Amino acid sequence: MEYRKFGHTDLTVSAVGFGAWAIGGPAMAGNTPIGWGDVDDNQSRTAIHRALEQGITFLTPPISMASDIQRPSWAKK
Repeated sequence: MEYRKFGHTDLTVSAVGFGAWAIGGPAMAGNTPIGWGDVDDNQSRTAIHRALEQGITFLTPPISMASDIQRPSWAKK
């Protein structure tokens, strides 16, 4: 995996990123749906783990908090 400096910071991230919009589940802006439909958290976890195994360190956040996968383990009930 190739890594690059992140903007004007001291951080280094993978050149390939993981766009997590699709695992965010349903989301609304008023009456307008802006997210995806239902998601399978196990498939989402598998995809994230696979990305990390490949060296991907740049992940974009999902659009909503509808799916439990987005909460860190310490924040889960």
